[in-house]
Amino acid sequence: MIPDPYDKLADIVYAARPEGELRLDLYLPRRPAGASPPSMVLYIHGGSWRAHSKEAFEPEWLPADGGFAFASMNYRFSQKAKFPAQIHDAKAAVRWLRAHAAEHGYAADKLGVLGASAGGHLACLLGVTAGNSQLEGDGPHQDQSSAVQAVVSFYAVTDLPAAGELYERRPGKKPDPPGKEPLVSLLGGTVAEKPDLARLASPALQVTPDAPPFMLLHGDADSLCPLDQSVRMHKALRAAGVPCDLVILHGAEHGMERLPWMPSILAFFRRHLSC
Repeated sequence: MIPDPYDKLADIVYAARPEGELRLDLYLPRRPAGASPPSMVLYIHGGSWRAHSKEAFEPEWLPADGGFAFASMNYRFSQKAKFPAQIHDAKAAVRWLRAHAAEHGYAADKLGVLGASAGGHLACLLGVTAGNSQLEGDGPHQDQSSAVQAVVSFYAVTDLPAAGELYERRPGKKPDPPGKEPLVSLLGGTVAEKPDLARLASPALQVTPDAPPFMLLHGDADSLCPLDQSVRMHKALRAAGVPCDLVILHGAEHGMERLPWMPSILAFFRRHLSC
């Protein structure tokens, strides 16, 4: 159920690809006449770049004061399209959101992104690669910027060469069918076989001083994506002079409950997306 004071606009096509149409949902607060437009936060779901959907967005995250608009997007899965297709889709969604801000009543110039796991990886890439011609992709609204103004990431891989085939080496994991390992599926080969693409897909290796503020949340008991991956991103951002909060969640595994952290996340977005 969508809580007051929000309305949901579902299944909006934001781009068309050879693999099919890409859609997003909007969660728009009802605001008093004359109120300033809310900032927008784009949610990107996880699922090893090959599963789940925009329906992973939890309406319980919506703030009761209607202080933000939210969007939740689908993107192409690695079974059908290899990297950089996924970040091309994320940037297309950002451009669509900017182009349609006036129509839907949110601010175009203050746009944050929130992602978990594979979605956190894409959120981090959005934060550090604005204007990178290899990652911008094609599609509509090329006159709009794909830059975001704040990033929140849960337990994301950020340095693929350092991670190696981390999914395959975790304790107790049953082997995936050949070619179906998440990183192999994403890149179209192992990190060793695709070193340049692995570096291009690594947000910790793309950081510049122009990146926006970041908040990284990661459990120290994560057996799927080690805490070291967020630590590396944090160090790279701080070395570039970019504000970054690293929140280490003691005893938390991959896929942990995120709702308890939403007040802190919303406070972070309020600090950095105030209009």
